[in-house]
Amino acid sequence: MFPECLGALIELEELDISKNQFEQLSESLLSLTHLRILDISSNPLPSLPDWIQVLQSRGCQVTTSFWERR
Repeated sequence: MFPECLGALIELEELDISKNQFEQLSESLLSLTHLRILDISSNPLPSLPDWIQVLQSRGCQVTTSFWERR
């Protein structure tokens, strides 16, 4: 289960949650307005949530291995 409390870390700039067996992500990550790097690679996500594009539009570099599994 994804820890919702991560969304409270609003000053966070880098987050590496790779290799954690997360099957879903929480929209609480949208609260991280200072986030510049997000690594979600090597998690068994069935798909990427649409809101990931919002993070990317803010300049956040999102690293994922999702497309490598296709």
